[in-house]
Amino acid sequence: MKLPSSEERKSESSTSVKELIMNSYVNLRRKIPTLNEGTVKRWIADVGTKQWQNTKRTDGEMISIHLDLNTARNTFKELTQKDWITKTITSCLRDNLLKNLPFHSPHQEALEVFFLLPECPVMHDSSNWESLVVPFAEAVCKMNDQMSGVLEEYWASLKESAFINLVQMFKRAIVAQLHSWTESSENNCHIKALLEMLKKLYRVNKTKCQLPENIFEINELAQRLDFYVDAYRRSSWKDISVDVQYPVIFSRFPFIFNILSKIKLLYADSLLKIQEKKFRACMRLAGIVDQEGSALSLLPTFNLIVRRSHLIEDVFDQLNQFENEDLRRELMVSFSGEIGYDFGGVRAEFFYCLFQEMTRPEYGMFTYPEEASYMWFPVR
Repeated sequence: MKLPSSEERKSESSTSVKELIMNSYVNLRRKIPTLNEGTVKRWIADVGTKQWQNTKRTDGEMISIHLDLNTARNTFKELTQKDWITKTITSCLRDNLLKNLPFHSPHQEALEVFFLLPECPVMHDSSNWESLVVPFAEAVCKMNDQMSGVLEEYWASLKESAFINLVQMFKRAIVAQLHSWTESSENNCHIKALLEMLKKLYRVNKTKCQLPENIFEINELAQRLDFYVDAYRRSSWKDISVDVQYPVIFSRFPFIFNILSKIKLLYADSLLKIQEKKFRACMRLAGIVDQEGSALSLLPTFNLIVRRSHLIEDVFDQLNQFENEDLRRELMVSFSGEIGYDFGGVRAEFFYCLFQEMTRPEYGMFTYPEEASYMWFPVR
C-alpha cells in the first residue's frame, strides 16, 4: 500500500483548514464550530491522510463556546507559525470570508467574526493591508447602527495593548496607501474606509478608553500630504458629505495630524485665505464686483509703515484702523524714511525688532526674576 507523500498530506491539510474556516463562517445561522486543542496540534504536526479525514468529520460536530480572545489569540499565533497554514488562512480570508462579512446579520455569532479577525496575525501583515484590512474596514462602515454600537462597546472593553494594536492595524494600512497614493476612485474609497475606522476608534477612546490621543497620529502625513490641496478642498467642499464620491479630505480627520502636520495645514490655510483676499481686492479695484467696506479693504495687501523709534505705537495705531478680516491679507512692511521693497527680509526684520521692543522691562509684558534667566509672563 502506497503511503501519501508529504506534499499530498500538506495538500489535504490545507483543504481541511479551508473547509473548517468556510464551514465556520459561511452559514452564520447555525452554531459556529470552534477549534479544539487537539485539532490545532494535528494541523501543526502535519499528520497523515486518515487522521485528517477524521478531523474533517469531527469539525462539524464541535460545539460553539463563548468568545475567549486570549485563547483565540494564542491559537492564531500557534497556527501561523506554519507558513502553509498562514497562506491558507490568508487566501480563505481574502477570497471568501471578507467578501461575505455579515454586516447586517442579527446573530451574535456574526459579530464575533468582527471581534476575532483583528486578533489574527495575517491581518497585521504589512503585505495584506489592501486585500484584508481594507475589506474589513469597508464591512464595518456598512454596519447598521445597532451592530456598530455593539462593536464599539466591545472595543471599549479591550485592554490597552489590544486597543492600541487595533489602531495600529488601520494606521499601517493608511500609511501603505499613502506610499502608493494616486487620485483614483478606488484609492479614495479605500482611504475613506480606513479613516472612518480610525474615527470610530477615536470616538470610543475619547468617551471610554481615554488613552493618549497621539496613538492616532500618522507622522507620515507631514511628508506625504499636499496640505494646500487639502485646505482648498475643505474650504471649497464644506457642504459635501464624506459619503459622496469626492476625493478624501484628510483635515476632516484632525486627530491623525501631529503637531508638524497641524502647522503645515494652518500655514496652507493661511496662504489660501491671503490669496482669496488679494483676489477679491483686485476684483473690486477693477470694478468687476461692487465695492464693500472701507477704502483700506480695497487694498490687495495689508500694508504697515512704521518708524523704528516708535515701533509699538505705530503698529497699534495702524492695526486699529483695520477690521479683523483685513488682517487675513498678505502683510507688507516698510520702515518710514527707508527705501526698500518687502520680499520677506524687511518683514523678518520687523518682527525681530518688534519682539525686541515688546520684551523691554518698561512695558511690563514680561518679567525677569534673575539676571540672564528666562523671561516669564507676569502673574496677574
